[in-house]
Amino acid sequence: MPHLIIECTENLLKLQSPEEIMQNVYDSAESTALFDLGDIKIRINSF
Repeated sequence: MPHLIIECTENLLKLQSPEEIMQNVYDSAESTALFDLGDIKIRINSF
């Protein structure tokens, strides 16, 4: 099960919502067909 952790500044989260960012990353990872559907876990650590 892949775990993807996105580290970014708070400024990035002002430009796009965390949900949108995580969905874009999820969709990109899923499109590779390397992972089973639903196994991809993503979270954001902002600083």
